[in-house]
Amino acid sequence: MGGPVLPDYKTELAMGFDPKTKLPTRMATEGQLKEDIRKNIRIMDEQEAINRFKWYNLPDGIDSQLLERIIYYRGQAIFFYDDTLEKFFFLPYALSGTIDPYGRFLQVKALPFLGGTTEEKNGKLKAWTDLIIRKPIYSFEEVFNNPEKYDVKDYCVILKDYTPQESENIIPRKDLQERIINLMAEAFPMARTNLIANCGVQGLRVAEEDSKKQVDIMSQLIKRSAINGEPYAPVFGPTEFQQLTGGGASKVQDFLMYMQSLDNFRRSCYGLKSGGVFEKKAHELQAEAMVNQSNTDLIYQDSYDRRKDFCDLVNLVFGLQIWCEPSETATGIDANMDGTTVDDETVDETQMFSQGGSEDEE
Repeated sequence: MGGPVLPDYKTELAMGFDPKTKLPTRMATEGQLKEDIRKNIRIMDEQEAINRFKWYNLPDGIDSQLLERIIYYRGQAIFFYDDTLEKFFFLPYALSGTIDPYGRFLQVKALPFLGGTTEEKNGKLKAWTDLIIRKPIYSFEEVFNNPEKYDVKDYCVILKDYTPQESENIIPRKDLQERIINLMAEAFPMARTNLIANCGVQGLRVAEEDSKKQVDIMSQLIKRSAINGEPYAPVFGPTEFQQLTGGGASKVQDFLMYMQSLDNFRRSCYGLKSGGVFEKKAHELQAEAMVNQSNTDLIYQDSYDRRKDFCDLVNLVFGLQIWCEPSETATGIDANMDGTTVDDETVDETQMFSQGGSEDEE
């Protein structure tokens, strides 16, 4: 007997088949409406998360999107140098040893993000990252007080997406946002159901099973006539009409306001601008808008401070000149004063380090 086999869902999707039903994706039922909307919101959430900040001067093999994508799905990662491959890496990690009195990891082991690269070790296949053990650097004093004892291949710098709670391991944004995204994905199907339930659709009581097919044909005929602007549709048979749906129609905008409130809350979790959890229909006072914005500013600042401190430590330990700046698109501020709030692919290094990178920047 063969061993267990993991199904190849990615290949099935690439071939146009639904992994669950094994049917062509073009035959997807309306029951998948919520799932399809959820996928779109998930992509949108990831795009907003990974583009909140722009990174510069990253080493070969690491770009801004890859770095932020790892943080989005894992929450935290380490930056280290591998002397065998002569290359810098940014990968998730796990505890490998003990912790200090503050709960910080004294030694960590690198983990693959999605890859499974292996190599032969004592006759056994081992993941390449199993051999990567590093000591994290947490402060400038550790380097300044003992500069001669540091060999870059033995150390790493940790980046966390936000300030951790009691545990050193933080919850990735992907998991934190999942429930909110699920609630948002329900809003459109519920609004659509509300429209269908109150659009005047009536049920037909039929005498036999064969008559059901005729009713289905009539439904398609009426739908086609409505779309084509034909006021009359021929209907055959003395079938009795019996209304199955009724009641007053709910306001569709209530569902859309519900979704908008969820989306505002989702964006505020990233520190991005929104109208608050409840966005008023009437005129919003300037003081109310300022309170909403100040709360999100603190959240955004926390994430930015984690990245800024990470850059300072990496530059000190490894002699690099990487830097991170708030995205102009996310903040709506023209930081480089080029007349647009669109992020540029390149930046003048002299200007970059004059604007940030010093320890006393606030």
